[in-house]
Amino acid sequence: FQSEYSKIECFTILGKIQKEKYRIIFNGTDKSVFYPKNKIFNRNKIVFTTTGSYRNKDMIEPVVLALDSIMNKYNFELRVIGPVTDTEARKLMERKYIVCPGAMNKEEVAKELQKTDILIHCQLNPACPNSVIESVSCGVPVVGFDTGAMKEVLFFSPELLAYVSDDIFQKYRDFKYKKLIEKIILCIEKYDEFKEKFIKYSYLYDFEDTCEEYIKTFENLRQND
Repeated sequence: FQSEYSKIECFTILGKIQKEKYRIIFNGTDKSVFYPKNKIFNRNKIVFTTTGSYRNKDMIEPVVLALDSIMNKYNFELRVIGPVTDTEARKLMERKYIVCPGAMNKEEVAKELQKTDILIHCQLNPACPNSVIESVSCGVPVVGFDTGAMKEVLFFSPELLAYVSDDIFQKYRDFKYKKLIEKIILCIEKYDEFKEKFIKYSYLYDFEDTCEEYIKTFENLRQND
């Protein structure tokens, strides 16, 4: 499984299996591409970024509504990296503070993250979100909702995750953008503290480690045949 959450999700649907029959292996990034770079935080022009493939409005709408609410308090831009294919989501891109470059390769995404102050991630019940993994690898603080495996991946910074519900399978109606606003402001006001944490843990989620864990798993399977 990609996370403890994905295990619970699967067991809830399919029923439990024997303990020794599974392992948890987090996704990883190419550390030669995704790594921290020195960027001075400028409160006079904050750079927010969100990355992904925007197939549904729920992946971007709470982010936009939250930022709409703080436009008069901070000067910022939101860079939306990735294809926006949902019709309703495309309408949200019309804000003046939004820059939407579209799809990028991993090298381009890494460069965007290295120029970013804060990643805002919005995804319902993610098993192990690559966007967050990549942001951590670049030492960029992540704000989002406490859904899916987010708290596992960001175990060192749970304060930046907005409460959703205690349900295993959460619903979009439980994503309250006003709670997201609180976490965005918290990250801005205590930016140096959170930046230091993310730099400290940027070594996590190395693709090489992920590959090694998969190889070990396949070898164990072969030996047990």
